Amino acid sequence: MSEKETSPTIDNTQVPSTSEVKKEVKNITNRTNELARPHRCDMRLEELVSGAWKTFSPRVTFKLFKIYRACLKSEIGQEPTEPIQYMTDEMYGQYKRMYERGRMRGKFFDSPDSKQPNFVFPELKRPTN
Repeated sequence: MSEKETSPTIDNTQVPSTSEVKKEVKNITNRTNELARPHRCDMRLEELVSGAWKTFSPRVTFKLFKIYRACLKSEIGQEPTEPIQYMTDEMYGQYKRMYERGRMRGKFFDSPDSKQPNFVFPELKRPTN
C-alpha cells in the first residue's frame, strides 16, 4: 500500500487531525465568548442545571428554581444574593470575566451597545456535607 492510500481522505481532500480540530474548536469558542452577552440571571440558570445533575435531589432543584425565578422577576440590582454552590469553577470564571468586562445584559433584548447594568455578582461557595 502506498502512503497516499493510507492517509485519511474524503473526496480526495486531507482530513484534519484531531489536534487541529480541537485547536479550531477552541478558536471558535474563544471568539464566541468574546461576543457573548449573557443575561444577568444566566448564572442562576446554569446553577439550576448543574445542581439538578449533581444532586438528583428534587428539594435542591426546587430551591434553585425558586432562586432563578426570583432573579428573573427582580429589578436590576435587586437580584437574589444566595451564593453559587453547584456551578463548576470554569463556568463561574467565565461569567466573572464577562461581568468584569461589562458584557452582561440587564434585559433579554438589550441593544448591543447598551451598558452593563449595576447588579450584585454572586459569590462562589461550595456546599458542606
